[in-house]
Amino acid sequence: MDDQKIPQPDLEIRRTLPQPSGCYRRLAIGCAAATLCILLAIAATNILILRHPGAKKLFERAQEIASCQQHMKLIGKALERYEIRHNEYPDKLSDLYPDFLSSKEVLRCPLDKRKNEDGLESYVYIKPAPNASGDTPILICKRHAVIDGSPPPDLILYKNGKIAMSPSIKAQP
Repeated sequence: MDDQKIPQPDLEIRRTLPQPSGCYRRLAIGCAAATLCILLAIAATNILILRHPGAKKLFERAQEIASCQQHMKLIGKALERYEIRHNEYPDKLSDLYPDFLSSKEVLRCPLDKRKNEDGLESYVYIKPAPNASGDTPILICKRHAVIDGSPPPDLILYKNGKIAMSPSIKAQP
């Protein structure tokens, strides 16, 4: 081979973007620093709130309510299946076990600390009329005081499957 050099591409040819002036660079650094400070402040606030005993108790109550709502949804589905099979709703919730509920414990609110003697149920059951509308309450739980010392609001399951929390209402059997 000859002493010819193979041409190499010029690696130094590049497009360069104009560099921001010092003013813009300082502004960008300042914005990044401010954003970081805000994120740190939010994280610190969350940590302080979560460590507060009152916040912990509130989270525990929210979990208890969610567990009760799960029981109420299971009971609501069992009531629907019972009504489809028998063309009417049961006279009492205990009629749902064992054909429509796998456990009698579902008939008790997780907050109900009473001894479970003779299948003691936690929920107030209101047997709906066959032609009752979807907004008819069928199941009520009265065990969820959100604030100490205040009367507990009712957790209500409606015939249409929705669950709501409202001030105490009296069940009409």
